[in-house]
Amino acid sequence: MEHGKNVVPITETTGLAVASVYACIYKVATTMASMRVQVVKREGRNRVVDTENPIHKLISREPNNECTAFEFWEGITAHALMYGNGFAYIERDERGTAVALRPLSPESVEQKRDKRGLMYYKISGIGDTLPENVFHISNLFGMSPIRLHRQNIGLSMAAKHYGNQFFGNGGQMTGILASDQPMSAAQMETMQQSWNQSATSAGTKLLPFGFKYTPVSVPPEQIAFIETQKFQAEEIARIFNVPPALIQLESQTTYNNVEQQTLMFRNNLLPWVNRIEMECLRKLVPSFNRDTIEIRMDMADLFRSDMDTRSKFYSEGIGHGWLTINEAREREGLPVVENGDDPLVQVNQIQLSRMGEFSQKISSENAIS
Repeated sequence: MEHGKNVVPITETTGLAVASVYACIYKVATTMASMRVQVVKREGRNRVVDTENPIHKLISREPNNECTAFEFWEGITAHALMYGNGFAYIERDERGTAVALRPLSPESVEQKRDKRGLMYYKISGIGDTLPENVFHISNLFGMSPIRLHRQNIGLSMAAKHYGNQFFGNGGQMTGILASDQPMSAAQMETMQQSWNQSATSAGTKLLPFGFKYTPVSVPPEQIAFIETQKFQAEEIARIFNVPPALIQLESQTTYNNVEQQTLMFRNNLLPWVNRIEMECLRKLVPSFNRDTIEIRMDMADLFRSDMDTRSKFYSEGIGHGWLTINEAREREGLPVVENGDDPLVQVNQIQLSRMGEFSQKISSENAIS
């Protein structure tokens, strides 16, 4: 909210003080960081993870000498969620190959255009640089959700401040002390201080003769204090596209609801997955290799804690022949077994083109019997 209109100014940093804002950003950023980012090489119809590619180390293990890949993806995604843009400077060797990704504060980066309309970046401490030297993922139109929805977030913060003031005052409401007796300015100040000091402690308050206390603020139950906080938390969850149950909001929550919301959240992450994959391919992979190289974020990692879903996935994959036993074991970090690389097929299935031959065979056998 803007200064002068409300006592609760909202910026990207102060907005994190609202629990639901922090929870949403933390949930999305850490979930994105938990997925493995891999360089995949196409060899004909086959696709294999290319661990020898120097880009693989940058995006999957160590983007630079100061942080892990998890910390890097968590940070750049959180910046995009907070500020609308997440940036990293791409260090290159003399051949132009990326050798490091160094996170940048969004506040230190400006996007500009030259006289020809071509975009470049102005980075504090580095200077002007071309777009190919900046790794950049953005939210919708590069807009900050916190600033765009500062009214909603400001209401949540205002409710929190009201609760702090109310309970910090011993649960006493603001009111007026009135007396029908003439008093000097010093006497009024003394009386006010005495009342304020006693108001922060529990117990019965005693007013001098002739004084009356009249409350002027509204009690929490009359302004639906709890309901307001809950509604605003749900609004913030909608802003960040995070189902309420995943940030511990009990909104008519059942086991089935949580399961469906979890699936919905995984689908909601697809835009972020695509943004990162495309930017990695565009900025880190040389143009002459893009026909044979893919960047993939492994969303199967999201199911690592869901044993039932993983069991069904492996069972169907192995049973239908599109996943081998050793491929499933490697995903689980288990050693391969002998003959585990051969795809399995169900014996009660045949090729559609042989259905006529099989039907005639069955008919002949029935006729003989």
